[in-house]
Amino acid sequence: MTHFACEAFVADAVRSILDQSFTDFEIWLADDSSPDDRWLEQLRPFRSDPRLRLFSADRNVGTYRLKSRLIERVRSPYVAFQDSDDMSGKTRFEQQIEALDRRRLDIVGSSFLLVDEQGARTGERRMPRSCNWLERLGKKHLVHHPTCLVRTRVFREIGSFDGTARIGADSDFILRAAQRYRIGNVRRPLYYYRERSASLTGAADTGYGSSLREAYAREVQARWRRNRQLGAAADLRPPAVDIDFALREL
Repeated sequence: MTHFACEAFVADAVRSILDQSFTDFEIWLADDSSPDDRWLEQLRPFRSDPRLRLFSADRNVGTYRLKSRLIERVRSPYVAFQDSDDMSGKTRFEQQIEALDRRRLDIVGSSFLLVDEQGARTGERRMPRSCNWLERLGKKHLVHHPTCLVRTRVFREIGSFDGTARIGADSDFILRAAQRYRIGNVRRPLYYYRERSASLTGAADTGYGSSLREAYAREVQARWRRNRQLGAAADLRPPAVDIDFALREL
């Protein structure tokens, strides 16, 4: 989980993870150099839980650079993602790990519920059970990134996120991974996605439909087509992180 100036929602996000029916995990929450420490105050009730580990970057670098740096340190067999303004259903990890093993998947997401800033339900998005055949048809939205649980070996073999991007690098990762790994979703909604205008996907300059996001989407599609043409010879590793920064544990 990465965080930037999202203190109004981060406590709910962390609580939804700590309350999981599956309990053998750690939360690694990395703050992207927020302007103040209000987010830490919101997390005070959880600081005694040994499963919560907090990190802080010395400069603002964007969510994908933070995630890539954290993934380098992971030694567990799975990595799950969670946005700091969203929430997970109580059985999310339990059901996703079961689906990974039973269906022999490498990456699993889930359907999700839409909620407003106050947490009231506004809709639902049903995601496809199986995704690889959709990727071969050129579909881009195979899984909703913050719902994903990934086998760590996928990151070791093809790398994690585009280290030069601030937006859209989750789509790039999924399209790269789909060429070699099995991807699916749990059809039952296991996640609560909060729609808000200030989020990375909702803001006018970085959100869906923005010129910045559209330009990066074209770059991702070009890379996908090139990799498809190369087949097994394609180098699926992404560009390395291009900013030098320190990430310290609090």
